[in-house]
Amino acid sequence: FLCSTSQLGGIVGVVGQTLSIPLPITGDFNRLLDLQESYDELAAERTQALRSAHPQETPTQIKTAVQSRIGPRPDQRSHFTYDDVIWSAIVTVVTASLLVIGRYALVQNVSTFLVAGFTAVMIFNVFALQTHDAWSIHAQDLLNGLSFQLPSELAGATPLATALATFGIIGVGAAELVAYPYWCLEKGYARATGPRDDSAAWAARARGWLRVLRWDAWCSMVIYTFATLAFYLTGAAVLHRAGRSPSDDQLMHTLVEMFQPVFGPWAAWIFLFGAFAVLYSTFFVATAGNARIAADAVRVFRLGAKNDASLRFWVRLWCGLLPFISLGVFVWQKNPVTLVLISGLAQAVMLPMLGGAALYFRYHRCDPRLRPGKLWDALLWLSFAALIVTGAWGLATNAAKVSALLISRQ
Repeated sequence: FLCSTSQLGGIVGVVGQTLSIPLPITGDFNRLLDLQESYDELAAERTQALRSAHPQETPTQIKTAVQSRIGPRPDQRSHFTYDDVIWSAIVTVVTASLLVIGRYALVQNVSTFLVAGFTAVMIFNVFALQTHDAWSIHAQDLLNGLSFQLPSELAGATPLATALATFGIIGVGAAELVAYPYWCLEKGYARATGPRDDSAAWAARARGWLRVLRWDAWCSMVIYTFATLAFYLTGAAVLHRAGRSPSDDQLMHTLVEMFQPVFGPWAAWIFLFGAFAVLYSTFFVATAGNARIAADAVRVFRLGAKNDASLRFWVRLWCGLLPFISLGVFVWQKNPVTLVLISGLAQAVMLPMLGGAALYFRYHRCDPRLRPGKLWDALLWLSFAALIVTGAWGLATNAAKVSALLISRQ
């Protein structure tokens, strides 16, 4: 829970950075981006020159030699910026206010419209790229991607690690799996089923709501799979061919380039608008979910929330506090990548636990009349095995990355 709060600190920070690019207040964040871009160009020139003069040197040795000559790359430690902090604070105040007064439905409807519109633009972008010879996706590209082989290691990135990390992130992560039952309860799922009894009518109502849940899950899977494919194909077609890799403060600045071939000068505005919609809706909804989890924890640990009225008070209290805690984490750490990695570490540990909880409910808490068939059981065990592999790999890789980042910051 604490690590997911730190992730929200990273998200609200990126929202602030996103707003700082088109709407600067002091202009210091954009100046940092310009400094980093100039540094990267100079570093690329020096790297190429050293590689030609000393072909026997390893990439690490060349990188060390370049940094010794031109110094470290400008970042938030050497050039602290205020634009992203100010915008993040504004977003935090607005979010806390909306959550406390209960305007969730308004934000949900607006966010759904904005995210759906941005996804439609991304899908259009994929098809429009086919009209550009330099960026079009060919059948051979897709066949190579679907073949049972991994590409060679490139720029220190291990393809297998990237694939497993992607599997653990895309779609629904551990934090969303924890929050989903709260959403179902507040939306009224199964409310009309009534208390469990031995009647055939109750079993029929329960099976009906299970069908609703299955439709919910299948439709969600189809939507996020095709949306993810659109993002992936665009990134592979544009960023990979251009040799660009989004990271750290340059995240938004680099991702904008995915829209340049189709939308030209409008690319930055379209992407930043869509990125704000996606990121802010994530921050808003995840904070609302965490507030309910925290209030529930207060009740489980017998610290309060003994009745429904008291529980609602604790939910509002956490809705007001958590956004500011997330903001404080971002201002303290000032590195969204590190914050997301820390959350990824915790979610990697949580995934096998959630799979084990699902198996426990299946075999110990499931009404005999609602038990799934053998195929569903087999798929459940297969999912549990995949969660163990993904969780173990994510724990190992994210722990190493977090340790390296914290050591470098010290």
